Amino acid sequence: MKKRLITTTLVVSLVLVLVVIVIFLIFGGVAALPPISGYGPNPELPTPDQRLIPVINVAKATGWTNGQKPVAADGMEVTAFSSGLDHLRWL
Repeated sequence: MKKRLITTTLVVSLVLVLVVIVIFLIFGGVAALPPISGYGPNPELPTPDQRLIPVINVAKATGWTNGQKPVAADGMEVTAFSSGLDHLRWL
């Protein structure tokens, strides 16, 4: 009885994993245009594409090296309000 329960659990888990993979293959997507085409005075934008599951490309968090900081506008100043974080997007 216990062996059958384990077998059934494994089969159901495998089926669920396969369903998730198929959903990602069906609803996943790639960029229609190269990123550079969206810049400049006349950017070429892709047509809107509505999906059941939206595609989200999260940018990788990278920090500034020691002593490096962004350039501020005239009359403004840039200062760090934290440092030594384990992850750059968590406080």
